[in-house]
Amino acid sequence: MSLAYVMFRDKNVRRNAEQSAAVFPSISPNYTKLAVVRRTAEMKNLGVYQLSGTVRSVGTYCEYTNRFFENVSPSLDGLLFHQLVLAGGYPQGTAPYNDWIYSRAGINLGPGEQCEWQFAMCEFSQQADFYRTGRAQFNHPQISFTPMVAVGQPQLVTITSSQPIVKVTIKDGPKARLTTVDVTDQLAGGQLKLTAQQPGEHQLIVQFADDSEDMVVYNVMSSVQETLHDRVAYLGKHSYAGATGAHPYSFAPLSNQGESLGKLNFILQECLLDDQIPDRDRQVQQVEASAVNYVRPKLFVGGDFFKPAKLYGDFYRVMDLEYITHLFYLLSKCPAHSLRLNSPADYLKWARSLMSA
Repeated sequence: MSLAYVMFRDKNVRRNAEQSAAVFPSISPNYTKLAVVRRTAEMKNLGVYQLSGTVRSVGTYCEYTNRFFENVSPSLDGLLFHQLVLAGGYPQGTAPYNDWIYSRAGINLGPGEQCEWQFAMCEFSQQADFYRTGRAQFNHPQISFTPMVAVGQPQLVTITSSQPIVKVTIKDGPKARLTTVDVTDQLAGGQLKLTAQQPGEHQLIVQFADDSEDMVVYNVMSSVQETLHDRVAYLGKHSYAGATGAHPYSFAPLSNQGESLGKLNFILQECLLDDQIPDRDRQVQQVEASAVNYVRPKLFVGGDFFKPAKLYGDFYRVMDLEYITHLFYLLSKCPAHSLRLNSPADYLKWARSLMSA
């Protein structure tokens, strides 16, 4: 069984909203379900619920054509194709290196043996209705949890099921050093209070009296400050090309679109907000060098703010100017001692010139 989300240019906005949908899979060995949600709230959506058999995963295939230069919206025409994976899942040698959560086991059938999978489809209106329908009509348990928490942050997990729960375990850690912890004794009244001590994906597995299993996956992050520090350090070390790079002073990955300057703006904004950033002045100076030696010459003919370069054939995007203005404005907020090439006042003038352009 497959479900597809088709993306295409359609001047009939109502038809596009009513007939196109996004697919949200919830993967589980015995209780997989998919919410097929229309882009309009005026019509019913479709829920797909597993009734029997074992589901390994839900695969997604994407194929599209980039129509950006045709100046159309949406600029991508294509197809997202969702498929239930009942056995295997990846050709030999193509599986994700760190995927330890979703089984890729095959199925061996002897002479005369059969395997059976059953699924039901049912309409639903809103998200709560989707889960309520699963519980009431198809005996699906519901696990309520926080999809992302910080290390050391307590979270409450609630398990609602008509089946008695016999075991609850949590798996986490790098693939080579996975740990499994039985937390069944912490279950009280269908609720678990959990506190993760290391970052990464955590898989919570619930086993029921009828030998069925349900599972959820949640992410545990380092503190926000540590995460932002790591992002800045990574960009400065791995993304910045420097003076001798293939594209000197650029920050990879490269793109003509102004959105790609988000990397530079992020570094500056974080350095302005947090004076504990390691090598703060060096990080600022790398962005400054990129803004002066790469961004301005590339996006403006001769560096003239009143002559935007037509990087998209015969036109340029006005919205790109907003990203560049933001970049120069953030540089103008940096302390003078952190800058090497120009003063904060110079960058404020550059930002003002762009706004005037």
